[in-house]
Amino acid sequence: KSAKNYIEKAAKRLAESGEKSKATSFSVISEWEKNKHNNEEQAEKFKVKGNTCMANHEYEHAYEHYSRAIVLNPEGPQSHVYYSNRAAALCYLEKYSEAEHDSLLAIALVPTYGKAHARLGLARFFQSDYVGAVDAYKIAIQYEPNNAASKSYLQKAEAKLRESTM
Repeated sequence: KSAKNYIEKAAKRLAESGEKSKATSFSVISEWEKNKHNNEEQAEKFKVKGNTCMANHEYEHAYEHYSRAIVLNPEGPQSHVYYSNRAAALCYLEKYSEAEHDSLLAIALVPTYGKAHARLGLARFFQSDYVGAVDAYKIAIQYEPNNAASKSYLQKAEAKLRESTM
């Protein structure tokens, strides 16, 4: 983000300084756009590798691939998916606090992404935060009303919450 701001400021200064600099400015911005697009493509490749690792129950490797996707493209159009998928890997690795953090980052990027809310619910469930889990699952179901896993875990979290208040 700071690199983008720097480039934009530099391009603006170049553009303000004259005709020749405008061409340079365009070149700088074009190069930045090309690199940005390349980073997005590379990040998607790491996401696919991470998904393959998840399917093969190789959660540590999945975590590493999603992390690389995030480094390449921390705020791109699919970054919320990278954070959410990494949260899923972290849940399998029983690193629930970190999974909660990644879920919240995904939600901050795209608040309507139901899977991120579901993963937040799972992370909170396994940290015995049943109130937080119930809240997260209810929101997940709002965005993905047919998600059977979220409905099931919502029931489990509600049951645990009832048990804890008795």
